[in-house]
Amino acid sequence: MSNPTRPLDLDQRLPQLIRADFDRAFRGLFRHHGAVETTRRLQVRTELGHPFGNLAFSNRSPTPEEVREDVEVLLDDGFPSAYMCTESIDEASDAVLAECGFQLAEDMPLMALDLARLDVPAAPDGYRIARADAGLDEDWVEAMSIGYELPRPLVLPMGPRTIGDRLDGTPVE
Repeated sequence: MSNPTRPLDLDQRLPQLIRADFDRAFRGLFRHHGAVETTRRLQVRTELGHPFGNLAFSNRSPTPEEVREDVEVLLDDGFPSAYMCTESIDEASDAVLAECGFQLAEDMPLMALDLARLDVPAAPDGYRIARADAGLDEDWVEAMSIGYELPRPLVLPMGPRTIGDRLDGTPVE
């Protein structure tokens, strides 16, 4: 019988599930920008002045040849670009990125939260926490664009009017 406080034993599967969710989210968010997708890779080239507007993303550790193939579309246009991977990159692949002019911005550790133990504080006086619906799209897009210093055209397809409850890009009815 399973432990009632842990309905699923996620110890071994949690990293895999988080990586898969991250991959799904990025594909859904960037599909609006004409992303080129394969099972392993996502490439986005918007020609906007931000690395998130011109990025390559791999959902597993790529070989050096795959890294070169992933970033080649980003190298000739002069726009800031980024390369992201959900797993560690070996030294040879890292060398290819360095050769292509990429620098490590940050490592992001795996994140998970037990929602059953989350203690959500009350909103400060005069404020409320609410889900942004399509009616708040302009405010949400503006806050996201300014708050994360992202170009508005990059953020616009991510807003509640477009995404709603889904990340598959299907517009909200």
